[in-house]
Amino acid sequence: MLTGTSLLLVGSCSHSRQLDVYGKVADFFLTSQAGQPVTLKDLESKVWVADFIYTNCTGPCPRMSSEMRQV
Repeated sequence: MLTGTSLLLVGSCSHSRQLDVYGKVADFFLTSQAGQPVTLKDLESKVWVADFIYTNCTGPCPRMSSEMRQV
């Protein structure tokens, strides 16, 4: 049984269609959990989800992180 507030399904088929664009993300430079640089260019043509959390949050952040892990 799946629980949580978000579910992301990704699949492929023999034909493709243009996805709707709801907004554009400005270029960025981040560091991955492995210490590697990540930029917007690294993620072009890939499906990705960004989640920013406070690492010292004792409120809802731990549950939010747990739910995002399922996505």
